Amino acid sequence: RPFVADALPPIAMGRTLLRQAILNLLVYTIEVVPGCQVLLAGTDTARGITLRILVQRIDGESTVLPDATDISTAAMEMVAAARQLLEAQGGSVELNGGHAGQPLVTITLPPVQLRTVLVVDDNPELVALFRRYLHDQTYRVIQATSGATALRLAAQLRPDVIILDVMLPSQDGWEILHLLGQDPETRGIPVVMCSVLPERVLARSLGVSAFLPKPVTRQALLAALESCSAAEGARQARS
Repeated sequence: RPFVADALPPIAMGRTLLRQAILNLLVYTIEVVPGCQVLLAGTDTARGITLRILVQRIDGESTVLPDATDISTAAMEMVAAARQLLEAQGGSVELNGGHAGQPLVTITLPPVQLRTVLVVDDNPELVALFRRYLHDQTYRVIQATSGATALRLAAQLRPDVIILDVMLPSQDGWEILHLLGQDPETRGIPVVMCSVLPERVLARSLGVSAFLPKPVTRQALLAALESCSAAEGARQARS
């Protein structure tokens, strides 16, 4: 049974090779501990995505692993082939004891460098929508629900893009935009203004990188982010 979170970030590895490596390691697991339930769990760590293959007896008894000398050559060849596939792309495999809830196999997969999008909006449903739109892209979405939080996170995280709602409870987006431009730490961050109101001309006149009308479509969101990325690349090339 897979227990892998949908929110795990993407990895820098080909899908076909990864699938084959995991299949090899599952075959190894089934041969080493036949008749056990096999669990696959994933975690986002500082080293990358860690996948753990765990086993447990269906009858609840303790799992007893065979001695290493009793494991067949074919099973070890499965492990060797999986290790070769993973290490060629920056991953790794570790065989463990598998007792008392410990994983039998630990797989570490290299992460993709993600671009950070700071969404300044007090509507959690909109942020959840953005995360769904970008789940297969190389972006991570962070939410700020107030101007104070947005300014703090912008200075701390230096996001690649800020998507700024115009209508906020305590400060409107125009004031936050002004404050971002006043701070040397944040004035260079591309800003996308997001509003249900037709304020594209005003937003452009105030120097934003793009305007995103609500309701936001996936195509419009990706186009706005791509526009910011292209503009940033051109700016770096000039400097």
